[in-house]
Amino acid sequence: MICVNLIRGSLLNLSCFKIFEKIILNATCTVEGMKFIAASSKYTQIQVRPRIAEYGTQGLEIDCLLTRPETVTIGFFIQLSRGEPTKTEKKIVLVLGSGISWQTAGFQNRSTASGQLSPVASANLRFSIRNDSIQCPYDFSEYFCSSSFLTTTSGAVTENTNPAQVSYSGE
Repeated sequence: MICVNLIRGSLLNLSCFKIFEKIILNATCTVEGMKFIAASSKYTQIQVRPRIAEYGTQGLEIDCLLTRPETVTIGFFIQLSRGEPTKTEKKIVLVLGSGISWQTAGFQNRSTASGQLSPVASANLRFSIRNDSIQCPYDFSEYFCSSSFLTTTSGAVTENTNPAQVSYSGE
């Protein structure tokens, strides 16, 4: 598995699903021939597949994951939003201890979401839009994950990943 780190233009060999020990802002990764973008913060990562979708033939899949689950004792929420944090942010879906909570009805009617906070080692949020439900150009935007949890090293933490841009090709 090879990731191309876009920070300072350097190439790095990384495991895209390995626990990241440092902040990786944006990385384009290829796994089994499928490209996706990964944008991380200290404890949370967003993975978007594909990074450049062929309009009409490819859907969109976004995962929000904890990168250091061994340090997390309790998860409070994981949330997916589009736009820029605190600027043009539009909340889409949220995972709480009680399950999925849709924040935008427009996405709820044409996409699926699943996720969990417990067990913490596999805490995640997965969001998918089928290829026949993609709305162009609306769905091709920046997405980011937010999470809040209690850690053994930093106490209570709430953070956003850096936005991951999704583009399209075709008509």
